[in-house]
Amino acid sequence: MNIFKFDILGRYGGDEFIIGRVHANSETALMVAERIRTAIAEAEINISDATPVKVSVSIGAKCLQNEKTLDELINKDNDDAGICRESHPAVNSRFLI
Repeated sequence: MNIFKFDILGRYGGDEFIIGRVHANSETALMVAERIRTAIAEAEINISDATPVKVSVSIGAKCLQNEKTLDELINKDNDDAGICRESHPAVNSRFLI
């Protein structure tokens, strides 16, 4: 499962990201979000000569309808996104919007 040029991926705030998938169902969107989340959690980031750093992200996933930009994706369902954002686990998670 890949991210395609017509999908939307962007930072929502802090460690939270949003992925909008075209021609996908909820299960597929969540699987892609989980694959990205896992890859980031397993990666080690080398900063200078210091010990490698581990990071995590939370990713909200949504099947796109007519949204073309990240702003449209966020603003179209702003109330729903806010509810999901507040109710999902705080870190290193994936959830549906």
